Amino acid sequence: MKKVLTGALISLAAGTGAFAADLSGMPIYTKASPAAFSWTGFYVGGNLGVSWANASTTVNVAPATALGAALPTGASLPLGSMTPNSFMGGGQLGYNWQTGPLVFGIEGDIDAHNWNATQVLSNFASGTIYVPGDSFTVSSRWQASLRGRLGYAWDRFLVYATGGAAWTNVKIGTSFIPFASAPATSAVDSATLTGGTVGGGIDYALSNNLSIGAEALYTHYANHTFNGGTIALGVSPFVFTPVTNPVQLNSVQVVERINWKF
Repeated sequence: MKKVLTGALISLAAGTGAFAADLSGMPIYTKASPAAFSWTGFYVGGNLGVSWANASTTVNVAPATALGAALPTGASLPLGSMTPNSFMGGGQLGYNWQTGPLVFGIEGDIDAHNWNATQVLSNFASGTIYVPGDSFTVSSRWQASLRGRLGYAWDRFLVYATGGAAWTNVKIGTSFIPFASAPATSAVDSATLTGGTVGGGIDYALSNNLSIGAEALYTHYANHTFNGGTIALGVSPFVFTPVTNPVQLNSVQVVERINWKF
């Protein structure tokens, strides 16, 4: 009996060892960790927000002499700041490249807005030929930019700085009312201004393709002198003297964004 039990135990131990050996040769499967999110790729999206502008304008009349009146040094009228603001909206297209937590990118955008401000003189401008009722306007309908981006990512959360070149089309209007015997004159001139823009923003990826965010930009445009038409000087026959409008423009915009990454 003792020999039988001993034999059974030896057989069981041998079988268990063989089973363990078989198990040691089997592959062990574990649950894979989810891949880290990457910001690398092309994206396209839209934005909606608010834009504020500040236009510093001066009205200059060239030196002239006419029957009954003379402007040997011309006539300059600083209008101060005109501050139009507007809702804005448009789209953007760009590419990001991520290495480690750093994200490099380039983006272009174009937006529609409706800047429009008018200043009407309410008093005689001392030492000039401008009269109450003369009016001056500044307006713009679109803006665009091309910018580089540098960001830092915490998985699906991205903070970035951005800067580059910006463009906007600006229209300047002058209107001089008839006064005494002098006839009314008016003019409109427009130009596309180029400037520099800087700012920053945040993005959050809701999925591997869809992200939302917010961005703020400050833009300073190069000074530009617009053609203000002419103004009548003297008495009949009048001398129509050239008018110019130097303008210095800057703007601030804050937008919410949504992007689809390919």
